[in-house]
Amino acid sequence: MKEIYGQATKVIKVPIYEAFPPGVFSMRKKEEHRERRKYMRYVFSFNHLLKIESVIQDKVRELVDVLEEAKGKSVNVLLYFRMLAFDIITNSSCS
Repeated sequence: MKEIYGQATKVIKVPIYEAFPPGVFSMRKKEEHRERRKYMRYVFSFNHLLKIESVIQDKVRELVDVLEEAKGKSVNVLLYFRMLAFDIITNSSCS
């Protein structure tokens, strides 16, 4: 994981990321991404992720249940993943 997602990675996101709404996730320029991440460092720390792991697991299970119910139907996956992120962020801030 460090080779791909670590701070010292040489991996650059492919151009398809530019199709996503502007934000840390879609930033391809390492300098801009590094600067923005400074403000969010705590959220991505290993210890914080361990602390909220159960929240993440619960919310992912809920999403899987919703997607199972929608099997065979058209689904706006971007919307569902945005809602997942929002649920995780708002629930983990209470932990």
